[in-house]
Amino acid sequence: MPASCVAGYNNRSESGVLASFSWSTSCPDTRQGNWTARPHAPCTSRAAPMTDAAIRQTIVDALHFANALEGQSDRTLKAFIESKLDLALQDLDLNSLATMELLIALELEHSVTITPEDLPGFASLGGLAAYIANPSPSDPQPSVAVRTAEASTQSPHIVRLYRRVLPRCRTTNQVNQLHVALENRMTPVEFRYLHRCVADADNGDEDHESQYPPTTRQWLDRLKQLAVDLPMDEPEPFTGKRVHTGARHYCGPGNQADKTLLICFTTRAQRMMMPLPIFLQTIDATRFDVLIIADLARDSFLSGVPGLAPSLDALLGWLATLDSLGNYRSIRTVGCSGGGYVAIRAAQALDAERGISIAGRFEKAQHLQRWRKIRRLRHRRAPGSARLVLIYADDKPRDRKFAAAVAKVSGGERLPLAFPDGEIGHLVLDELRRRGLLGDFVRQHVCDHSNPPASSEQPSEQSQRGTL
Repeated sequence: MPASCVAGYNNRSESGVLASFSWSTSCPDTRQGNWTARPHAPCTSRAAPMTDAAIRQTIVDALHFANALEGQSDRTLKAFIESKLDLALQDLDLNSLATMELLIALELEHSVTITPEDLPGFASLGGLAAYIANPSPSDPQPSVAVRTAEASTQSPHIVRLYRRVLPRCRTTNQVNQLHVALENRMTPVEFRYLHRCVADADNGDEDHESQYPPTTRQWLDRLKQLAVDLPMDEPEPFTGKRVHTGARHYCGPGNQADKTLLICFTTRAQRMMMPLPIFLQTIDATRFDVLIIADLARDSFLSGVPGLAPSLDALLGWLATLDSLGNYRSIRTVGCSGGGYVAIRAAQALDAERGISIAGRFEKAQHLQRWRKIRRLRHRRAPGSARLVLIYADDKPRDRKFAAAVAKVSGGERLPLAFPDGEIGHLVLDELRRRGLLGDFVRQHVCDHSNPPASSEQPSEQSQRGTL
């Protein structure tokens, strides 16, 4: 097969309507970071705990994503979560998008539906959390609809959610933000559900009410066309659960003890160079689970993940404390663009089987500091430790220099990619997708069975131009 690699898809920001949420299907509950997964049970559908503290954490996480808490200190927010103080709604900058994200978060995490018209009836966020945790018929606050397991089972949850949220989007920009946010959260199964329901409605299926604008069908058809060589009609059976702010776990069937966990660090656009359903479709859900860590600050994790860890070192420390990492047979880390450096650091810190940087690059202001960090860690490498792989487009000087520098100090392998018929560019995975080579590439270089040891002396210069 010819060698590969960018042009293509517009990697937009996901700072929109669903920016902090995955769906109400769960792996282990991890709201405070103690991810104690059940290794012998697949993910099942349930909502997060209906405790005051859990609801307050959801509120803070949602408003963090909406940039509605910029005037509040970390100490203040911690005290709010612990019910030591309250936050008045009138003191917060809750625009329409912030309101929408907050209400959707409560629905997704706690199966509670509150309308935008109801929210002003609450004087404070603490009052909102208390009412949701302990609703009472005599309470003067607006009514809250709590969905039960038996409620509304005719359509999949992703379809019902889209139907509820779409009418709240008042502008084209809000609709686009909703779509981008869904692209960064949906599993392949959820994408298939939504695409089929919209298609059935447009085709006049008597069981579906035609209630979608043309832009919805165009958006979903475009996503399906982006898949190119991937069988989206036979979706990989991942289910997703929010682990913490900026961290989402996608698990498939099978015992974790027999599987590998892929810890993925996104680009600044908070995706792996493409919509999530397409990326997940390249991964065998029976052999791999996926933990997505989003670059919420859009600074290549220089500031860690706001709401989760204040620095990169703190983020790596948080990952190291996750109990469930030990449930997996092995761990591999993958990072795109600015996440490439983080993937290398995480592989070293977590004693991973493999660390993979795809189009990795240094932040210009942090080049020397980060290079030195990798160099210091190399001196502590034990024989047989993480195999490091640096994948990049040979026509991007900045990415090529990153790979050369990191390979020199870490002992990692370089894998330059090139096409004879044009430049690749920075978005390596997206160009592979566009050329119909993405599935084969991921299977060969990310999800392969073998893990041959990397050279412990000189870095490898495997120029794979011409072969995948």
